Amino acid sequence: MFRLAVVDREGRRASVLNLAARWAVVWLPLFLPMLLVIPLIQDGRFTAAFALATGLLLGWIGAAVHAAFHPHQGWHDRLLGTWIVRR
Repeated sequence: MFRLAVVDREGRRASVLNLAARWAVVWLPLFLPMLLVIPLIQDGRFTAAFALATGLLLGWIGAAVHAAFHPHQGWHDRLLGTWIVRR
């Protein structure tokens, strides 16, 4: 769609396992804390849950902004050895 490809350290197309791991490293830090916030909301501690959720969301947004401005220096790319390149 955007003529982009995910490649590994050697420049080959990333495997499905690498793509799944990359997805997990990028998105699970956003989704898993939400699961931890749900018990706080159910216990009636809305302010603590809101503060925790806001802090985690701001951290995730900060990492996303950093990855957008420094495309080859994102923590997920460094961790997994994958990069997005033009086809």
